[in-house]
Amino acid sequence: MITEAQRKALDRTGTVNTPESNLKRSLAMKGRSTQWLVGRVQSEETKRKRRLAQLGVARPQTRKNPDSRDTVEYYEWQDKVFTRDGHTCRHCSLTLKQLIAQGGRCRKLDAHHIKSWDEFPELRYDVDNGLTLCRTCHRKEETRLANEDIRT
Repeated sequence: MITEAQRKALDRTGTVNTPESNLKRSLAMKGRSTQWLVGRVQSEETKRKRRLAQLGVARPQTRKNPDSRDTVEYYEWQDKVFTRDGHTCRHCSLTLKQLIAQGGRCRKLDAHHIKSWDEFPELRYDVDNGLTLCRTCHRKEETRLANEDIRT
């Protein structure tokens, strides 16, 4: 029995995806590699675009706030800071592999702006204005900076 939605899909595409056909297709794909890129050569530009897409970066035309950190430029800056520091916290010297072994949240390292994002917009994407910190050290640093602001 074909439902109305399936009938519309049939008219549009010429095929019907019934639960039985979906199960059959799923069983047929079991054990097959879904990594279609294995062995293929990609340009550096393609690799960069795929990496940014995996990070969930907003496309420039969909950005609502240009001062947002959800931009291509921010994620490229962050990647350059991590690479420069060898994916290692500059305060406690824990590496990304050590942090992953300890468990915890998804993103283990943060890129910290030495000079404030808000106060120094011209230094936002300067790699020399960044530090790689683990979450714990980043929280401590932000707390220290907030306490300094209160005292002055």
